[in-house]
Parts: sequence; C-alpha cells; structure tokens
Amino acid sequence: MRRGRRARATAFRLRTAGTEITNDGDAIEPTRDRQWRVVTSPPIAAAPRLVLEYRADTFVLLAQGRAPYRLAAGSSTTVRSDYPLEALLEAMHDRLGGAWTPTRATTGAGTTAPGAVGSPPPAPLPWMRWGLWVVLAGGAAGIVLMVSRLLRERRAAGD
Repeated sequence: MRRGRRARATAFRLRTAGTEITNDGDAIEPTRDRQWRVVTSPPIAAAPRLVLEYRADTFVLLAQGRAPYRLAAGSSTTVRSDYPLEALLEAMHDRLGGAWTPTRATTGAGTTAPGAVGSPPPAPLPWMRWGLWVVLAGGAAGIVLMVSRLLRERRAAGD
C-alpha cells in the first residue's frame, strides 16, 4: 500500500442570515488506492462527506499482423504499471504526420478460449508465510526436546 499525501484542499461552508457559501469540490488525481484517510485541521466533530467515482480503465491496443485479433485478459498476480501513453502517441504523430489518429477498435462477440475456466484461478500459495510457520513449529519442537532432556538428566542426577 502506498502511503503519503494524495491531496491537500481547503474546504468551507459558511452560513449566515439564511444564505450559505461553500467552496467548489476539489478534484484529486485518479489513483488506484483502495483505502483513504481524511485528516482535518483543526479537527471537526462530524466526518466529512467524500464523493468518490469509479473511472473505468482506458486501453490502447497496438495490433501487429492481420485481423481478427484476440484479446486475452486476466491475471491473479500481474499489477498494471502506468505507461507513458502521451509519449507513444506523440511519437506516432511525429512519425506518421499530425493528421494520423489511431484506428478505433470495438469488441466483437466474446468467446471463452479453449481450456479456460469460467472462474478466476486460485490465488498463489503464500510460501513465505508457510515457511515461517514451519520454522516457528520447528523451533518450538526443539525447545520442548531440550526441556524434556534437561528434566530427564535432572531426574537421573537426583537418584
């Protein structure tokens, strides 16, 4: 999880003589953060109201070869990185001329690829967690063996 400040804004709502003055909502850059924490200064008694919107991803597909193309998507482990799309489009404009525009693609009828399963694949096993539990259990078993050995030696010495 990324930490750090995403935005800083001044918000106010003033009421006097039956009128109300408020500032316009502040826009925050799109982000993929799932959790948010709002800190107010000075602290306020009631929680502020946040309006969050979902913005669907936009994809640019660069085709090679002849149509029709197959779009395969989905991964339980891959994380999408940002790609400098503006730089790519600018390079294409420089190469092909300012009047060039990308060809618009539309999706056809969806089909399931042979061998594909309708449900997402299971998440990978957390090997690091299992390894740590094995080490912990082994250490505990080693301590139990040492204590039992010391107790046997003590009983044998006490006879």
